[in-house]
This record gives sequence, structure tokens and C-alpha cells, in this order.
Amino acid sequence: IYTPWKGGFPMNILEQLREAEHFSSAEQNIIRYLLQYPETIINFSVRDLAKASYTSPSTVTRLVKKLDDGHGFSHFKARFFSEINSVFLASGDRTINTNETVHSIVQKIADLEQTAIEQTKQSIDYQTLVRAANLINSCSQLEFFGFGDNLHLVKPQMYRLLSMGYRVVIHDPNNAQYYQAISTPADAAAILVSHTGNNRRLLDITSILKQRKAKTIILTPANTPLSRIADEWIEIQDSGVNDINGNIVYELSVQFILNVLCGIAYSKNYERNHEILARYLNSYQKFIY
Repeated sequence: IYTPWKGGFPMNILEQLREAEHFSSAEQNIIRYLLQYPETIINFSVRDLAKASYTSPSTVTRLVKKLDDGHGFSHFKARFFSEINSVFLASGDRTINTNETVHSIVQKIADLEQTAIEQTKQSIDYQTLVRAANLINSCSQLEFFGFGDNLHLVKPQMYRLLSMGYRVVIHDPNNAQYYQAISTPADAAAILVSHTGNNRRLLDITSILKQRKAKTIILTPANTPLSRIADEWIEIQDSGVNDINGNIVYELSVQFILNVLCGIAYSKNYERNHEILARYLNSYQKFIY
């Protein structure tokens, strides 16, 4: 008789599934299906699983009760997916490969995003964040610099800051960013975003901004040329891998920091923000049909 205990402790469902030799051939068919296509059973009934694994509902019910201490199918599914999620979280392996299931990709991306934000939060120097927020609040205008995808990452925050009464300047073309830099007033603040921290154009623009006496807030990973020359440097996380996961980590980290800076700006000018919103709605509502 197979007893699902190991080392004096009850085995979890996944451990039992890996010891398939203790089950009948029909039960092993179900086990193979569970391990190969776990995400498909989320909305399955007992009959659905029996059909998919070419077995009978009674065989499914018997196996589920063995695996889950006599509980029914709904309880089994809840435990099964909880254990799968725990395995993904504990493994730390968030790379996506050719053997992925939809369920494994969902779990890996969710874990990756949560980890990216948590790592960014842990790396924050709060004094730097306060100084950067003060620069944003006291400047005559706020300018954004970045190339390629970086520029598109900051645009949602640009519109947010505009809605809070800040004068914001941003340009897409590379040459326009140079024109922007050489005419930046001394009482402006500039936010520069770089994935590598070694972009020659941004290094050149930062040098121009310093000559103009403008303050710079640079968002880039640690130990980069740009991080060392900024007035205020805020660390951005990067997985170090040049794939979809690396891009997700970097982009989420940038967006999280910019959202925090916008949140601080909103809090410090709460009454003004509400007044601007009221004026905007009063002016714009006549165009809403």
C-alpha cells in the first residue's frame, strides 16, 4: 500500500506525482497529463480531465483523493496550483524557453515583475529621492532626455506632470534633443534615462547641461559613466540578460521610479493639482459630447 509520507512528513502533491510508479497505469496517464499540461485544468471538471487523459471520471476521483488526503477535485486544484506557483518562485529561474506552458509563462512573468519592483524599492536611496523630488518641484521647467525606447518609457509621466502644472519639455528627434540641451535655462532640471548608462549622446548632452548649470537626475543601472556624473543618480534594475526578461526588469524599474517621483510631486502640490484639474474639466467639457 502506497503511503504518501516522506521523512516523517506528508508529501505534497507534486512530490507524489513524481513517484508515479506507485499508481496504476490509468492513474499514471492522468499524472502525465497533469505534469505536461497543468494550466489546462484550471477550468476543468473531473469529467474534462478524464476525457483529456483518456481515463474515466471514477479513476480521476480516486487519484485525486489519494493525492489530496480524501478531498474533492476543487480542493485538489487549489493545492496543485499553489504548489506549482511556489516551485516557480523558489527556483528563481525566470528564463522563458521552448518548453514553457501558458501557465508557467504567466507565473514567470508575474514573479519577474514583482521581483523587479521589489528590487528597485530595496535599492532606493531615500535621501537621493527627496533631493530629486525637490529639484522637480523647484525648477522652472522639467526636461526629458533619452533615445529609442527610453523616450517612450517617460512619455506617460510627462503627461502626468503636465496635468500637475509643471512645464515639461520633450522631443523625439535626436538633433532636437541637442537643440533642447544647448538652450536649457540654468534653473531647469533634466531627467535622463539610459539602459546602458554609457550612451555617448547622453553623456555629451549631460556635459552640455552641466555647462548650462542645469541640474540632472539620471535613471540608469549602477556603476556606469552616466551614474557617476549626475547631480542625482537613481539606480535602475537590470537583469543583465539581453532578452525579453531583461527588458521587462529594466522597463518596470524605470516606470516604478518615475511613478514614485510623480507621486511625490502630486502629494507636495495636492491643492494646486485639484485646482488645475477643475479648470481643465471646465475648459474641456464643452468638447465632450
